[in-house]
Amino acid sequence: MAADFGNLSIAQLQAMINSQKSKLSSLHVRRDQLAKQLAAVESEIAAAEGKSTGATRGRPVGFTRTAAVAKRRGPSVQRAQNDKSLKTYVEEVLAASKKGLTIGEIQAAVLKNGYTTNSANFKNTLYQCLYHNEKAFTLDKTTKSYKLGSK
Repeated sequence: MAADFGNLSIAQLQAMINSQKSKLSSLHVRRDQLAKQLAAVESEIAAAEGKSTGATRGRPVGFTRTAAVAKRRGPSVQRAQNDKSLKTYVEEVLAASKKGLTIGEIQAAVLKNGYTTNSANFKNTLYQCLYHNEKAFTLDKTTKSYKLGSK
């Protein structure tokens, strides 16, 4: 449809646009009719195969994470696995220190001893471990250092 639109009047251009809109509208109607027919045929096929045509719960068979889902949820990251718990690593580090260590020093020593983590804020994770094990670790508030407590 390589027409020279410069030689056409506005009325002729408007008529061409209206013609295209009409053609597009009839194609949409035809597509919707065909989609209904296809759905009916698929339903008959499913009934002949003995499959349920109703909606099922959960993810469909063969479902995989799409790129859009992965983008929303972030990449799948394997959880770090350690031989010992974080508490055990901290106990070992503090046992080697007589004067006690700050959270930053404990963090460096624990990671140096082989503890693996994927945490975005490992210092906070370490603080939670120290805070929730008050019997095992004591905080010297003046020096802000932790020492082994009475177990």
